Amino acid sequence: MKDMIEAIKDVEKLVPSSSIVYNHPGFKGGEISFKRFLDVQNSKKYEQVLFVDGGQALLFESPQVCIAFLRRACATYPQKKSVINECYVLVQFRQGKYYVSSMPEHDCLTFNISEDSPDFRKGNNNIEIGEVASIARRLFELDFVQSNDGFTDEGGCCVVLDGSLESRWYKEKEILDKLSVHVVGLSKTSNIRTSSGHPVGQMLNSMQKGDYLYGPVAEAETSFWKPFFAKLHPKSKHSFRLDCSPELVEQVYSSLKEHCNDPYFLGYPYPLVLVDKLARVSNNEKMMLKTKLEALLPKSIYDQVFSLDAHENLDR
Repeated sequence: MKDMIEAIKDVEKLVPSSSIVYNHPGFKGGEISFKRFLDVQNSKKYEQVLFVDGGQALLFESPQVCIAFLRRACATYPQKKSVINECYVLVQFRQGKYYVSSMPEHDCLTFNISEDSPDFRKGNNNIEIGEVASIARRLFELDFVQSNDGFTDEGGCCVVLDGSLESRWYKEKEILDKLSVHVVGLSKTSNIRTSSGHPVGQMLNSMQKGDYLYGPVAEAETSFWKPFFAKLHPKSKHSFRLDCSPELVEQVYSSLKEHCNDPYFLGYPYPLVLVDKLARVSNNEKMMLKTKLEALLPKSIYDQVFSLDAHENLDR
């Protein structure tokens, strides 16, 4: 055990690195430099900010059929108003494709995906039916942003997504490409690293004390957004990836900082904490929904779940 701890200590040592590794298609990682710390002073703030997040629960999953419950939430500040939408998603597997529909019906949740789609392959493994439900949740969130994108046309409103603005699939990219430049993504986790293998946020925290805005950490010719890193409170231990238009990043940064003083998660916008809570499907709620579904489904269909996975018996 002691040898393992010593080995971990060696890994944790920050090795100076001048380059950033970011492998998203169309982007190229930049160089780490003190010159990329942006001096944000007296920047204009947005009059209104919308914070959006989504949650889901798999209620039934077999090789042929999957049923999921989706919820999306939006909180508007400074008005402190919230909106919640819910729906059920049905995924059916037929002849090599997953067909998706929803109740109530949403246009963004009517699509199909080939099981061997290269966008979702992991090594030699095809996409699984439960993963399709996660794709539906992402589209459900983006559709909410798209339907409210009129708020951003005048530039007085900003929409903040929980997560990045990266797209893995053409349907996701179609929605993102139509969104206004006033739509941004804030990620609690990031796999962007330096060439020496360390998280970029960790490296930047060692270079700059207090709060900061840094970037962009990668360049792209065709995308309206680029990835930045932002530490939103001087006493926070965390910096977050911020996907944003370079022309608007200082205005976004200044607007987000106003919401980052809550001790519950110091340095993270409290409205994103709120929409996470509003959109999250708790384990108790999930079990209640599954119980209702079990009562409605024919026993022969519901037994498919238990023929696949007996782990649930150990989780009780």
